[in-house]
Amino acid sequence: SSTVSITDSSVATFTTSLSTTSINEGQSVTVTVNTTGIPDGSTLFYTTSNTTDVTPTSGSFTINSNTGSFSITASEDLLVESAETFTVSIRTVSISGVITSTTNAVTIANTTTFAISSSTNIPAEGDTITLTVTTTGVPDNTRLYFTTSGAAGTTADITPNEGHFDITNNSGTFTITTIQDF
Repeated sequence: SSTVSITDSSVATFTTSLSTTSINEGQSVTVTVNTTGIPDGSTLFYTTSNTTDVTPTSGSFTINSNTGSFSITASEDLLVESAETFTVSIRTVSISGVITSTTNAVTIANTTTFAISSSTNIPAEGDTITLTVTTTGVPDNTRLYFTTSGAAGTTADITPNEGHFDITNNSGTFTITTIQDF
């Protein structure tokens, strides 16, 4: 009797690369997956480690000629925050399948800023003060809200105590008036 040995040399490999490792809010990164031993037309899946600041957070893509790619976009929000990161895991079978590879971290840079300036630094009683809010990363026609407080947290010295204004060309203004005591 003779023995026949069969060696399977079709071990699948998965290698990920990123178009960049640093993006701003609102920008995208392309994830490319290079494979060996995966037939054309095969579907692979992905999930992200950060599910609140990117879209989509999971999905599928197709391998053809040993490669496949997809894009992930960082959400643009109105929060002033520190940089955030995410990774992408490549999976087989489904979005909960076995992880075959994970990308390096992608850093999301915050693009939203707010600065406020006043028409006067030391208002007298009865003065009207124009406050200008200068922004970056805030879309036109975004409505922002304000509340005011006086000395020791009181609102009796300022009117109005709350309100709103709209951002246009990275700027918005509102006015408040200090109350004249008699």
